[in-house]
Amino acid sequence: MIRRSVFTLILSFGIAVTVAAETAAPDIIDVALKDIGAGRAEEVQSRIFGTPLTLLGSEFRTRAVEALPDQVRRHKVTEGSLLRRVERVTRSVLRLHGREGTIEVILFRHRVPQAMLWRGCVLLLSDGLAEPLPDAELAGVIAHEISHPYFMDEMVGAQRAKDEVLMRVVELKCDAAAVLTVRLLGLDPSSYLRGLKRIKEITRRMSLSGGLEQTHPELHERAQFLERFVTQLGW
Repeated sequence: MIRRSVFTLILSFGIAVTVAAETAAPDIIDVALKDIGAGRAEEVQSRIFGTPLTLLGSEFRTRAVEALPDQVRRHKVTEGSLLRRVERVTRSVLRLHGREGTIEVILFRHRVPQAMLWRGCVLLLSDGLAEPLPDAELAGVIAHEISHPYFMDEMVGAQRAKDEVLMRVVELKCDAAAVLTVRLLGLDPSSYLRGLKRIKEITRRMSLSGGLEQTHPELHERAQFLERFVTQLGW
């Protein structure tokens, strides 16, 4: 059960499991760009970040923490400079999204880069992800994860219909939210893609990517999407 969860978390970054094709599938990129819409960064920010969300209270977060996988609970990091850095970067991202105090951050020890938004209110990060990523790259990864609730209805519908194309579209839209977040924080927006590449290289060295089912965009697709998204914003 834990092993399957690890694979799922790795896939949340779109790690390619096959040799990338020379050209991206234009449909998911075009659809995601159309859904995001054109305009200045502030306009796109308003459209995405302004999506009404059901914010879960402290009682729900407490129950979510109590239901954490044993692997996370047993290896939770409770002190140290890395935890303080993770909390600082996460606060800056949540503040930008107007969601301070709505998500609890848990850092746990695991050499595999992992991240996910557990039950919509607990951000889980492994030290294998947080430690090698500079602040700007880490901010992008965090922003991607906390952006999933903006597109939750689409993702749930895609999962029920087993529509892998729509799942990929949603992941690209979370990528757009991540790059937008990094830029609005005054950081280099290209750092997000560098972070994805760094994560892919780490998992490649661990020989963790082969044979996994691919249900997310390939890294080269995400790179092409982000290039067009940034151009669309006029950056």
